Amino acid sequence: MKRIDYLSILIVGCVLSSHLVATAQAAAGTAPGTQQGQTPGGPPPATGPVPPRDPRIKAPKTEESTIPGNVTVPGLPAGAANAVAQRPLNADEAVRIAIKLHPDVLNARAAVIAQRGRTRQTRAATMPQVIVAGSYTRVTTLSGAKFGGNSTPGVAGSSSSGNTTTNSGGSSSSGSTSSTTTSTTTSSTTPPPAIGLILGADVEGTLRQLIFDFNHTRDLIRQSRALERAADQNLSRVICDVAFEVKQTYYQYKQAIRLEQVNALEVTNRQSQLDLATSRYNVGLGQPGDVYSAQTAKAEAILNLEVARDNVEQARISLAIAMGVDPRTPVQIGEVEEPALVREDVNALVTQSLKERPEAIQALENLRSARFAVSAAKSTNAPVVSGAMNVYSAGDEILPQNDYLTVGLTLSWNPFDGGLTKGRVDEARANVLAAQSQVISIEQTIKADVTSAYVNLRNVERRVDAANADVANAEQNVNVAEQRYKTGIGQFADIINAQAFLLTARINRVSTLTLIPIYRAAVARAIGTKYTP
Repeated sequence: MKRIDYLSILIVGCVLSSHLVATAQAAAGTAPGTQQGQTPGGPPPATGPVPPRDPRIKAPKTEESTIPGNVTVPGLPAGAANAVAQRPLNADEAVRIAIKLHPDVLNARAAVIAQRGRTRQTRAATMPQVIVAGSYTRVTTLSGAKFGGNSTPGVAGSSSSGNTTTNSGGSSSSGSTSSTTTSTTTSSTTPPPAIGLILGADVEGTLRQLIFDFNHTRDLIRQSRALERAADQNLSRVICDVAFEVKQTYYQYKQAIRLEQVNALEVTNRQSQLDLATSRYNVGLGQPGDVYSAQTAKAEAILNLEVARDNVEQARISLAIAMGVDPRTPVQIGEVEEPALVREDVNALVTQSLKERPEAIQALENLRSARFAVSAAKSTNAPVVSGAMNVYSAGDEILPQNDYLTVGLTLSWNPFDGGLTKGRVDEARANVLAAQSQVISIEQTIKADVTSAYVNLRNVERRVDAANADVANAEQNVNVAEQRYKTGIGQFADIINAQAFLLTARINRVSTLTLIPIYRAAVARAIGTKYTP
C-alpha cells in the first residue's frame, strides 16, 4: 500500500512540473519543446530549464530611472539677426555664411586691401607730382623807427654823462704820477616813433616727374604687385580653411544628432528588457538579480543619452562659431551629403592640386616678389634723374603781378654708400633662397594632403558594408538572447552583453557614415576647391 502511495505522489509531481513548464513557455510565446531557431518536436536543449525562484527571496526594490528634460539655451536678444535659424542649412550654405561673417576671412580681406594700398603708394613715385603753395604777409611796426629806416630805436629824452681820464708822463724816482681829468656831458633826444607797414604775397606751383632711376622704382612696383597677388591667394587659402572647418563641424553636428538617436533607442531597448525581466520575476520564473541588472543597464543608457544630448548642443555651438554667428543661434541642418569625387586617379588629383591650391600659387608669388626685391636692391645707389617745372609769382598785393617760370633737371647719385647697397642685395638674395625652400615644402605638404585624404576616404568607404553587417548580426544576437531567456534556457546576462555589443556596433556605423563626407571635404580642400560667397 505504501509503494502505491509513493508512486502516486511521484506521478502527480511530474504532471505539476510539466504543467508549470508548459505555462511558462506559453507565456513566452514558444511551443513546448521548442527554442529559438528550432522546430517543434526537435531535439531537447543542451541545458535544462532555469529552476523556479526560491520563495524565501524577497521581491526586488529598485529605483525607477527617468529621462530628464533637455537643457534649453537662452534665445537671442530681441531684434538680433536670426536668419540662420529660419530653415535647415546644408553644408554649402553654411560655408557661404562663414565666408561673409568669419573673422579670419575678414582679416584676410583687410590684408588684401592694405597691400593694394602699398602698391599704390609705391607706384606714386613714377607719377607726376604737383605741389602748390602760397602765402600772404602783413608786417606792421608799432613802435620805434619806421620799418626799413637807419635810425636806432631808443627811449625819448634820455641823456648820458661820463668822465675821461688821461694819464701823461712817465715814472719818476719818487714814483709820483700826474693826471688830468676832463668831464664831458652829452645829451640826445630820439624822434617820436613812426608806424611802418609792408605787404607781401607769393604763389608757387611745382611740377616734378621722375625720369629715370635704372628701374629701381619699377622693380619695387613689381615686387608690391607680386605681394598683392600673394595676398589674394592667402585670402583664398583662408576661405578654403574656413570652409573645411565649417564642413567638419557641420558633419560632426550631424553625427552627434545620430548618436543621440542611437542612445535614445538604447534606452527604449533597455526598458523593454527590464519589462521582460520583471514579468518573468512576477510569474516566478525570473531571479531578482535579473531585475537589478536590467535596471542598472537602463540607468546607464539614460546617462549615455544625457551625454549624447550634451554633445549635440556642444556640436551646434561649434558649428555656429565656425560660421561666425552668435552661438545662441538655433542652427538646423539638412540631409544633403557631400558630393562624390569627380576624379578617381590620385596622381591626377595631385597634379590638379599643385596648379590650383592657393598655398602653391601664393608661394610662387612670394618667390617672384623676392626676385624683384633683388633687382631693386641692386639699384639702390643708382643715379636718379628727375625733372621739375616751377611757377613763382610774388608782389605786395594779394594777387601778385611778378611771375617767374623755372624748368630744370636734377641728377643725384651716391656712388659710395658705405656698403648699404651690398647689404640689401645680400638680404634680398637670402630671401629668394627662403622663398624657394618654402615652395618645395608647400608642394610636399600638398602631395601628402591629397594622398592621405584619398586613402582615408577609400578605406572608410570600404568599411560601410562591414559596419552594416556588424549591426545586423548584433541585432540578431540580441533577439536570440531574449528568446532564450524567455524560454528559460538562457541567462539574462546574455541579453545585457548582446545589447552592449549592439550599441557599440551602431555607434561604429554612425562614425563610419560620418567620416565619408568629412574625408570627401578633406579631398576637396586638398585639391584647392574654390568657394564663392
